[in-house]
Amino acid sequence: MTYPVFLLKRQARRLARDKNQPLHQALDEIARREGYQAWSHLVAASNRQAVPDPAIFAEPGEVLLIGARPSQGKTLFGLGLAADAVRAGFQASIFSLECTEPTIRRRLERMRRADDLTSGRLRIDLTEGLDADHIMTQLQTAKPGDVAVVDYLQLLDQNRRSPTLRDQVARLRGHARDRRLRLAFLSQIDRRFELSGKPVPDYSDIRRLDALGTGLFDKACFLHKGKTSLVTLPPSG
Repeated sequence: MTYPVFLLKRQARRLARDKNQPLHQALDEIARREGYQAWSHLVAASNRQAVPDPAIFAEPGEVLLIGARPSQGKTLFGLGLAADAVRAGFQASIFSLECTEPTIRRRLERMRRADDLTSGRLRIDLTEGLDADHIMTQLQTAKPGDVAVVDYLQLLDQNRRSPTLRDQVARLRGHARDRRLRLAFLSQIDRRFELSGKPVPDYSDIRRLDALGTGLFDKACFLHKGKTSLVTLPPSG
């Protein structure tokens, strides 16, 4: 696709106004421009693009960063990791300070992963003001290979009583390594990336990088306009 789905939808609304036609017709016209038979086919293809390659998150104890600007697919990517873990027989936890439970459920259903919601192995935790202490407490019974997705990184220290952002991520990293868990953080990307001319963000584009530094993540996956970049990050020091 030449643009993210949200921009294509915006184009369709404009087209519907200009041509005084129903929105569904405009959506299908935009989809055909993009090489799809109908809007439903375009959306299905977009959802498939958001499903991660299991190989990127294979080793228990790994900590993964998933970074993207808004509406580029990082939430679907993270949900895909959790759903894949459930399908493989592991437990998965989604800790979100951003989404509501109905939103998460709708997105999993749209990914055709509704069966994972009823498996008993997927937990959604939307505790207000959650931080590293809460997450570690909830993962006390997790087994090696289980997955936890945190949505999203920059909201972890919204509670002023919590430790610094770097301290919290470092503690969660240690917890994941000790218990051989797979831990993923969704991350905002600074808006200055859009002026950089780069096809996808990199680690230097992470929002609040000054509060994080380096050495906290094993891998990072960056998304932008249908492109994906996976990098292995160097250890600190």
